[in-house]
Amino acid sequence: MTAKDVLLRQATEVLKRAGLEDPRREARLLLGWVTGRDPAGLFSLTTVSEADATRFEGAVTRRAAREPLAFIVGETGFWTLDFHTTPDTLIPRGDSEALIEALLVVRPDRAAPLKMLDLGTGTGCLLLSALSEYPQAWGCGGGSLRRSGSTCSQECEPERIAGPQLFSGGKLGFRSGRKIRCGDFQPSLY
Repeated sequence: MTAKDVLLRQATEVLKRAGLEDPRREARLLLGWVTGRDPAGLFSLTTVSEADATRFEGAVTRRAAREPLAFIVGETGFWTLDFHTTPDTLIPRGDSEALIEALLVVRPDRAAPLKMLDLGTGTGCLLLSALSEYPQAWGCGGGSLRRSGSTCSQECEPERIAGPQLFSGGKLGFRSGRKIRCGDFQPSLY
């Protein structure tokens, strides 16, 4: 077992030398991810297993090399949801949430059966966040990379988003409570 405070102090120094803006915060976020504890849960933690310490040191090394935190931990928050992130997609940015805010102002009726199209879907954060606010809405997202579509499809599970969800990897296609082949896509639905 390794003392948590020693690990955090060492990680903070490594991240500080790498020029990160808030090295102590980043070290705590990485340690929380490795140990499965939220920030409050880290306070009660006194020691870290050797396996977790090794994993933490690897994560700190990656972050010191400027790999984005979202790629290291594999997810990031956007709007009210958490999204899976990989190097195959852009990391959802908080300033893009303004688009969801604008949609809510322009279309205040949350029961409206809106139809939405998202091209270059990536993680699906914009489309899925909009669909999470409009349970009767229908949406379709597509991208040019099959890998980005598979990242988005991980977010499209029925228990995550209420209402119709539609996505595609590589080609336009859709999903509405069941999987439908891209070849079944009906442009007349638009």
